[in-house]
Amino acid sequence: MPRKFGWLLAAGKHHAAYFHLQFQDVLNTPEMTALLAASPQARRILRPLCRALAVEVPGVSAPPRKPADGGQPKRPRKPRPKPEPFKIPLPRGVLSAARRAGFGKLC
Repeated sequence: MPRKFGWLLAAGKHHAAYFHLQFQDVLNTPEMTALLAASPQARRILRPLCRALAVEVPGVSAPPRKPADGGQPKRPRKPRPKPEPFKIPLPRGVLSAARRAGFGKLC
């Protein structure tokens, strides 16, 4: 099942728009508003239909969101070790031959 807010309204186009308006009118009646304010179970049952039809439940505020870090202080990260410089493996005797040829210190 899709979870995006208003997915049924987008999929059903004008057919679902009619039900969106009717459902919004039912939720705005004083009896239904009182029921939703008093009963968390009723809100829980109607929540998927409200999300599918993009209907905001009147008189009910969303619960406060938890902080992303969970309220815990951040631990400092360990510094990454610096990589050793890359050395090209040379065949045995190449450096000594280069020094003899006058190239000085290569490595």
